[in-house]
Formats: sequence, structure tokens, C-alpha cells
Amino acid sequence: MNYVYLHFFNIQYWYCVIISIFGAKCTYVDSYTGQTFGTGGASGVNVGTSTGSGVVGTVHPSFWDWLFGVNSSGASAAPTGFFGTLFAIIAGIFGFLWALFSTIAYIAAFLLFLIIVISLIGLLFIRIRDGEMYANIAPAKDHIHPLRGRWQDLLASVMSSNPSGWKDGIVGADLMLGELFSNLGYEGANTAERLRKIPDGAFANLPSAWEAHRIKNFVFAPGSHFILTQREAFRTMKLYEQVFKEFDFI
Repeated sequence: MNYVYLHFFNIQYWYCVIISIFGAKCTYVDSYTGQTFGTGGASGVNVGTSTGSGVVGTVHPSFWDWLFGVNSSGASAAPTGFFGTLFAIIAGIFGFLWALFSTIAYIAAFLLFLIIVISLIGLLFIRIRDGEMYANIAPAKDHIHPLRGRWQDLLASVMSSNPSGWKDGIVGADLMLGELFSNLGYEGANTAERLRKIPDGAFANLPSAWEAHRIKNFVFAPGSHFILTQREAFRTMKLYEQVFKEFDFI
């Protein structure tokens, strides 16, 4: 029994029906019309017509052979079928791109490696050169001013608990201030005369010098009722110190 109606559920059958609309030949369609056509692939379906000497066979490619190609063996085998050829083209493109990318990547890696090696050699050369230049240089010594010790003794007097030591510290700082102005070229019998010869704005801490000298006068003026505290004595010493540091005198 020939169940022709089962062909309506066969994908290959409908494939043959569709391509036959465009003039193509297909085994499943032509076999029912009694037509034959040229010999196809080995995996096709044989359809024949009777002759005096037997049956003349015609082989047609199946649906799956057309879609994915016929598996062939041998070193010279090439992909066949619609998707087989398409996949071969895509694989060839990706293979070329991957080979190109690999070549560029290897070249870039080699160049970067050379840069790293050259940089390390250059850094080593710089270290060696710096060692030769600076290895024998003696460390810098702090410059100690000759009057630093004298100034430290005056500060120690002010920091003591003896009020007379506070006054001695201020008097000694005022004498140092006079020596400074003398070194700067301002003449006078004492610190006060030298201060009066200095024009306004001659140096930044001139107001501090005047304030410290006035406090010294208040402390030692006859009949003065100025009360000198340790805090005020220390503040006065810092005023002197500002002037001394401006001229690097201590």
C-alpha cells in the first residue's frame, strides 16, 4: 500500500515542492510525475524508467545532503551543501582574523618586552651614575650661629622660676638687638639711639623690635609700676627672636 498522504508530513517533501516552483528538479516530486533527470550525488534516491535492457537509474541528492553537504573523505575533500559552504567561508574569515590578531599581538608583546628591558638597563645605568657622583659627598652639617648658645642661655633665664632671671633675659636680648643694628650700620651709643636712626619700613619686624625695646624700658624705668610676669617676659623674648631670625642673627 502506498501511503501518499504521509508525504504531507515530510519536511523533505515540502522542500521539494517549494523548490520545484522555481523550476528545480527534485526526486520526491518528479517520481510521482514519472519524470527523470540527470545523475546526482551518491547519497540521493534512485528513480528509474524501464527499458529493454533493464532499469536506467537516476540518483538525486537528498534534502540533508543539499543542506549540510555530503560527507566525503580524502585529503582533497571540500565542504558541500549550502550551510557547509557557508560555515567553511565563515571559518576561513575567522581563521584569517585570528591569525592576523595573533601576529599583531606577538609583535606588540615583543616590542613591549624590549621596552621593559631597555628601561631596566637605563634605570640601572642611572643608579650607577648617581652612585659614582654622590656616594662620596659628605652629609650636610647644620649651620650653628655663634650667638645661638648665648640666645639659648637668655631663654633659659626667662624660663626659670626666678623673676630676676626674667629681667636678665630681657636686658641681654636688648643688648643683642643693639649689636645687630650696629652690624647693619646704624650708629648710636645704645640700642635706643640706633633704633631711632632706622627709617620706618626698613625691615619687616621693625615694629616687633620697637615693642620689645619699650617693654624693656617699662621694666627698668625708675619708679615704674610695670609688673613683669613670666608669660610677658617670654612673649617679649619671642619679639626679639623674630627680629634676630629675620637677619639670621641666631
